[in-house]
Amino acid sequence: MNAGRIAQDGTPKQIYEEPRSRFVMDFLGQVDHVAARVSRTPDGAYVAVIEGVEGAQVPLRPDETWQDGDGAVLAFRSVDVRVHPGSADGFWPGVIVSAVYLGERVQYVIKLGTAQVRAAGPAIAPLSKGTLVQVQIPMGAIRAWPAGRSSADA
Repeated sequence: MNAGRIAQDGTPKQIYEEPRSRFVMDFLGQVDHVAARVSRTPDGAYVAVIEGVEGAQVPLRPDETWQDGDGAVLAFRSVDVRVHPGSADGFWPGVIVSAVYLGERVQYVIKLGTAQVRAAGPAIAPLSKGTLVQVQIPMGAIRAWPAGRSSADA
């Protein structure tokens, strides 16, 4: 429900894994938002490019009307973020800005371009503040909405 209206109907699994709006996604679980810019590839597809993060682009679904240069908001849940020390092809480079030990896991905040995202890792061999890392997020876990929409509308 959002302001007395049904925001999305479906099974809990459908609503969690396929939110139809930013409001629904934000309502269910810890979500990070990253600003991006829409770019058209040579083959005509649209991707969202995270500024300041080399190689960080996300294919955009064609069900939204995208234009080259539009702003976009990428949203994903911190439980889907994986952090790897060092460098690796296909991952997004970042830097750990905080690491908090929580017993069985460590909660990280990672600087990713101009954004900060959250991730958890095992308490065994935790990574330290300032460590250069590679961030991996399954493409299917990332949702994109036009930047101009409010969370209530999107």
